[in-house]
Amino acid sequence: MLIKKGYFHIFENAEQYVNNIYNFIQTIPAQQHYPVQNSRHGKYYSRYKANMHTTYYIVFDIMDEVYYVSNIFNNHSRDYNIYIKKEK
Repeated sequence: MLIKKGYFHIFENAEQYVNNIYNFIQTIPAQQHYPVQNSRHGKYYSRYKANMHTTYYIVFDIMDEVYYVSNIFNNHSRDYNIYIKKEK
């Protein structure tokens, strides 16, 4: 999809980009958690800065010490600010 939409032209680069996000998700228990403004997609989020222009907001719930990722927004998403508090 990243190649189809023109974000990447080389498959390996797109694959590495996705792997980096996935690897970050594996570290969410150790990351700082923030409450969401609207809990439709989850109660908490952690931020992953992919590059100078893009920050991903990994939204999740915690049940019995298990982290359930329910959504991923980035700062380019149309309505991410409905859920994510504005950064200072």
